[in-house]
Formats: sequence, structure tokens, C-alpha cells
Amino acid sequence: MAENEVRVKKSVTRNAMLNIIKTVMSLAFPLITFPYSARVLGLTAVGKYNFASSIVSYFTLLAALGFTMYAVREGSKYRDNQKDIDEFSSEVFSINIYSMLFACLLLLISILFIDKLKDYTILLLIFGFRIVLNTIGVNWVFTIFEDFTFPAIASCIMEVLSISIMLLFVHSPEDLYIYAISSVIAYNGAHLLMFLNVGRYVNLRFIPKPPIKHLKPILIIFSLELGMSIYVNSDLTILGWMEGDDAAGLYSTAATIYRILKQILNAIITVVLPRIAYHVSKEKEAKDAEGYEVNHKEVVDLSNLLVNTLVTLALPMMVGIYALAEPIVTLFAGPAFQNSAEPLQLLSVAIIFAVLSTFFGESILMAYKQEKEFMKATAISAVINIVLNLLLIPHFHINAAAYTTIVAEMFMLVYTYIEARKHVRTKVSGNVLISSVIGCVAIYFICMGVKTIIDSSALYILVSVVISVAVYFVVLLLFRNDALRELLKFKN
Repeated sequence: MAENEVRVKKSVTRNAMLNIIKTVMSLAFPLITFPYSARVLGLTAVGKYNFASSIVSYFTLLAALGFTMYAVREGSKYRDNQKDIDEFSSEVFSINIYSMLFACLLLLISILFIDKLKDYTILLLIFGFRIVLNTIGVNWVFTIFEDFTFPAIASCIMEVLSISIMLLFVHSPEDLYIYAISSVIAYNGAHLLMFLNVGRYVNLRFIPKPPIKHLKPILIIFSLELGMSIYVNSDLTILGWMEGDDAAGLYSTAATIYRILKQILNAIITVVLPRIAYHVSKEKEAKDAEGYEVNHKEVVDLSNLLVNTLVTLALPMMVGIYALAEPIVTLFAGPAFQNSAEPLQLLSVAIIFAVLSTFFGESILMAYKQEKEFMKATAISAVINIVLNLLLIPHFHINAAAYTTIVAEMFMLVYTYIEARKHVRTKVSGNVLISSVIGCVAIYFICMGVKTIIDSSALYILVSVVISVAVYFVVLLLFRNDALRELLKFKN
């Protein structure tokens, strides 16, 4: 067995737990620092921060150009051959360097010639470092080899550093730029450490004239990622443009909490993606029916496990956030952000649609090279989101942005599910659905009951979560929830 092959024969469950830890660590910055910064910086400064961040996200996406998804899918085929994976990685990395330089140049031109952005110049330049760090981080190499240990450690180091900077130097609205710098370190600083350690897996080098054979599929994937970014970020961008910094600050608070929950669940999908892509490639290379069936069964089994796990985790998360929205916002951001509670409740409804559509799109359609179908789904979702935002924001303000997110996520799920079923038929087992629904009903009544006897937001959330988790776990055990049973087996 090749050395690389040995290195990737790791437990899916272990990898999932490691990647969840890494994701939680990357989200520690908003979890720990947002309550502090919201009170210290104030509503307007928070709105400016998030508006500028949303603008730079489009340039970051342009620099990324679909490389991560493409590299994980295609690189998984080469990971057993050191020479091939070195060549592939260097080619993709080199193209990415050129796209990064183009995105940085475009950002500078936008700052110079768009009047609306001139007031945000320093913030935009600070966030611009994300573009460079994301590119050199080559996190896709670690994903290809299913190494989630080092990225988790690197994220932890940078989180501690960024939080220390914030606590030491951010004490008033005038310290907004320092806060922005600390956030870049928190979210993107680990990429520098990853770049310095990528030699453990590949011999990465810059190729001045990389082959263009990768460009067409990368651009197709970029198109769908652009659509995804638009329907994810357009609500905040349009809201900030039409309603101002205060509205952006209120909505970004709800969106930040929503995004944290999504990223935790998406961390599980990220782990399974290279494994599914690997078996799909072997399935296509199979020279006999037996080889095809063996690999296809692996794809189906992994897909069913993941879908059942996501349903088991997403439903209680959705209900819990809906029930606890008001105290969460109060504790998370302070009384000044109280009007963020209702959009958070609305966004909580979108969680189940969002994570399942991500699975069907990124794990199934992308693995089977159906990026064009995925692109159609995201393009239509983006159009729906933009049109509805433009029509509804003048009438329903920040709640309109949440409504449009729900509609876009629902459409995305329906479309990707229909297309994914042409390749892999996944199903939610009966005991998973029944146990999750019953558990969610129990969670809602627990939260409502605790509310009547506890006034403190922090204590209300703590008691509700502890009791809800315990009761939900018991319900899953009683109904022999399939996802929980597989987790307890610690299946490889």
C-alpha cells in the first residue's frame, strides 16, 4: 500500500470530530469576542465592520475561483501517487496565485472609483489580507489527505492570539481597525501556518506558466460559488446599502449566529467530501460490476450516514435557536441589538434546508462532476434572493433579509435533492425522523418551561441547553436513532 494511502485510512468519525473542533475554534472569535465588541464598538461600528467584510468577501471569492472544491474532488484521485499529487497541487496553486493578484488589483480599483466604498477604505484594505492568506493557505491539501489535526491546532493558536489582541487593544469605537486586524488573524492567520507545513504532504512549487486544462472546470465551479456567495451575502450587502449601518449591524448579529451553526454542521460535510469523491472516482474506474458495486455501496452508506446525522443535529439546533433567540441575542450582543431576535428566529428555520442542500450539492453533485446543475441551482437561488431583497427590504426591513434566505435555501434544497437522486438515493430512516421530531417537541416545551422560572438570560440559556441535550439524547437512545448508533460504534 502506498504511503499516501496509509495516511488517509483514518476514521470518518474521528475526522468529523476534529474538523468540528477546528470549526468551533474558528468560530470562537465571534462567540467570545462579538459580545465584547458589540458593547465596546457599538451598533454603527459593527455595521461598518460587517458591511466592509461582506464587500471583501466577493473579492475573496474571486481569488478562490473555485479552487478548493475542484482541488479536493480531483486531488483525491491522485493522493496515492506522490509524483502526480505534487504536479497537480503545484499547477492548481500557481493558477490560484494569478487569480489572487487579479482580485487584489480589482479591490484597489473599486476602492478608488466607487464613492460608497471610500468611507470604508481602511477596513477594506485590512480585510484584503484575507485574500492573500486564503490563497497561500492551500487548506485543500490537508482536506485531500483527510488531515484535520494540524488545521485544528493552527486555528487554536491563532484564535488565542487574536483574542489576546482584542482584549488588550480594543476599548472604544476608535479601535475598530484593531478589531478588524484581530479578526483577520482569527479567521485567516492559520493559513500561514498551514502553508509552512504543507510540505508534509506535497512538494509545492510555483509554475510561471501553469497548464490551462484546469481552468474550465475551475471557472464552472467558481460560477456556482459566486451564486452561492451572492445568495448568502446579498441580503446583508443590499440591506446595508439601502437601510444603512445600523440595520446592517442588527441583521449581521442574527446572521453571525446563524452562520456559526451552519459552519459547525458543514464541518461534518467537509470531512466526508474527499472520501465520497475518492470512492466515486474508483467507481468510475472499476473494470467490472463487482468493483463498481463495492465503491457505489461505500458512497451510498456514507451518504445515508451523513444525511441522518445532519437531520439528527440540525432539527434540535433549529428549534433551540428559535425558542432561545431573544436571550441569545441579549447575551451575545447586548440590549442594543434586541431587534435582532426576530430575524434570528426566521433564520433558524433555514438551517435544515441550508445544511442538506450543501450536502447534496457539494458532496454528491460535485463528486459526480455535475457542477453545471449545481451552478443552475445557485444561480436561480441568487436571482430569487436579490429580487426578493430589493422588493421586500423597503417594506419589511431587516426581517425581509431573513425571509429571502429561507426561500433561497428551500429552493436550493429541492433542486439539489432532485439532481442528486439521479446518482445516489439517500434516505432518512424512520427512527431518525421520529426520534428527532419527538426530541424537538420536548426541547421546545423545556425552553418555554424554563423561561417561566428563570429571568437571567445566561442562566436561562444554560439550564435550557443542559436539560434539552440530556432529554434529546435519551429520546434518541429510546428510539434507537441510527445516526447515534453509528456514532457510538466509532465507525471507520
